[in-house]
Amino acid sequence: MELLCKLSFFLYLVTLTVANALESSDYKNIATIQSSNNEFEVNFSDNASDVTALPKGMAISKTADDSQLSSPTKAGDVVTYQFAIDNIGLVPLTSPTITDPLLGSNPISYLSGDANNDGSIDADETWLYQATYSITQNDIDSNGGGDGDIDNEVTIATAELSAMQATAVVSIEQFPSLSVEKSVDLTTINAPETLTYTIVLANDGNVSLSGLNVVDVLSQGSNTSALTLEAVPSELSVGSTAVITASYFVDQIQIDNGADIINAITAESVEAAIATDSVSTTIQVTPILTVVKTANLTTYAYIGQTIEYQYIVTNSGNVTISDVVLTDDKLGVISGCSSDKLLPNGSVTCTASHSITQQDISNGALTNLATSSGAVISGTLANITDSVTVNYLAHVIDAVDNSYTAINGAEGTTTASILDNDTLNGSALNT
Repeated sequence: MELLCKLSFFLYLVTLTVANALESSDYKNIATIQSSNNEFEVNFSDNASDVTALPKGMAISKTADDSQLSSPTKAGDVVTYQFAIDNIGLVPLTSPTITDPLLGSNPISYLSGDANNDGSIDADETWLYQATYSITQNDIDSNGGGDGDIDNEVTIATAELSAMQATAVVSIEQFPSLSVEKSVDLTTINAPETLTYTIVLANDGNVSLSGLNVVDVLSQGSNTSALTLEAVPSELSVGSTAVITASYFVDQIQIDNGADIINAITAESVEAAIATDSVSTTIQVTPILTVVKTANLTTYAYIGQTIEYQYIVTNSGNVTISDVVLTDDKLGVISGCSSDKLLPNGSVTCTASHSITQQDISNGALTNLATSSGAVISGTLANITDSVTVNYLAHVIDAVDNSYTAINGAEGTTTASILDNDTLNGSALNT
């Protein structure tokens, strides 16, 4: 007898997908193969220990929109941050948490990404979130912590994955600026005056200013002096101003000097560059020396007659005149009117006399000229002269004949004078 056996082999490949929470464990796998005519049945089992869990992963990013920032940056400018969570694995991610210390209590709002509205970040989904941050003055003053920008780090985690970090950078533009403006109430003077100065300090940059130092120097020619300022602030916040006033008395010595009075201000701070300004006051000088001369007589009649003259020398200008000298063209230097220093509106008075000579009689009049002179520091001295004329009056007798009807000399009751009706230089003689 011949036994004929026919064996057939079939190979089946079964792929099992284990979703969600499959990490690693043994799974019992039982397969049954049965013929269609029930001629045979094969049973076998195996432990499948090579099951691989589905990959989980996410990518995060943080971006900053600084397009709304001012130039330079100012407090209150708004930066818009956007956060992205991208599921790059095969396992859905749940319960995302976003922590950003910079934002503080500012809300972080969900924007988009949950396509099926299942509340999970499914594979290939990217969820977007957004928040805003207002730049503070401290951010600007500290220059973003010293490196010129605001660095902030966001931390994002889900129930399935541990935390990850992402950073965004926003540049800070610092512009420290200190300005100073000075004014004076009087820009022109011609006599001793008090000048009032006004100084305005302004922080017109975007950085708070500290360590303010203000120096005020007043000068006239080569002479300089410091002007004392009161209530100078040590700090100046952004956009604020400080007004300082000071006064200075210009004395007669400075009027005599005649040069402009220049006041220069210098202001500086730790953060900003030095700022300067200056104002000037012009001194108008008008040196004038006048003399007034008078005589006690208007006429003279004989040789040896004395004429008394009086002189008044006055400083009619606004500057001190030194080395004052009075000269009379007939009498020479009048010593009584000399002065080492004659202040404005000051005067000296002196006298001199002249005895009439034959030449004066022959000339018929006597005129003399008085001239004053002196020296000034600035300007040109104007010398004002004065003269007086005394005329000669000759002895002219106008004799008029007289007639009398009767003269009773014996009785003594009738008298007569031969000077009756006669005049001397127009004046009656018989008075």
